[in-house]
Amino acid sequence: MKYHICFEKPQRISLVAVILMTTLIGFCNKGTPSAENLRYVTAASGLVMRSEPSRKGERMQSIPFGRSVEVLDENGPTETIEGKSSSWLKVRYAKKEGWVFGAFLNKTAPQTLEQKIPGTWKGKWTCKDNTSHLTFDAAKTFTGWLYTGAQVAGCSGMEISGTWQANGDRVCLSVKSRQRACFRLEDGKLNAADAGFKENFNSESMTNLVRE
Repeated sequence: MKYHICFEKPQRISLVAVILMTTLIGFCNKGTPSAENLRYVTAASGLVMRSEPSRKGERMQSIPFGRSVEVLDENGPTETIEGKSSSWLKVRYAKKEGWVFGAFLNKTAPQTLEQKIPGTWKGKWTCKDNTSHLTFDAAKTFTGWLYTGAQVAGCSGMEISGTWQANGDRVCLSVKSRQRACFRLEDGKLNAADAGFKENFNSESMTNLVRE
């Protein structure tokens, strides 16, 4: 009586397939960092990656605001920079590995300047029912009212409108007369970054605007 065994070859094929799948999955996982290991740059001017966990380390490159990095090691030395204390973190970015100061990283992606600006920002001058202000919309247009001054006859103002755009750490406005003004968002306020729009008999620049 003859017996035929039919299982040996399929079993070997299945084993090879399992090994291949496991290897591929491991390779993919290695190339894709998990969300838990991602951090986002919050420094408006970007974050410097260095060769060592110290400001004395060689500068490797600058990581732009809002970009994500993969954290490899959170146990670097602690330091205080610009009044902020944090440890240095070893990270991977753009296929490079280096060290960055952890105080300028966050687990959630920061809002861009373009996302922060839309809305109404009020100035300090009030005239009758008007307060100096700028109102931005997401379509990159704006309207506003500037305080021009007060005399015996009363106070007055001027309406303005135009377009705006974010450029680095500034938001710049252009009106139809080609007058231009730039502001920086600092500590929750829009501060004049140049001579910009003039108020109060052209004696001062519009600045220190707060969100309504």
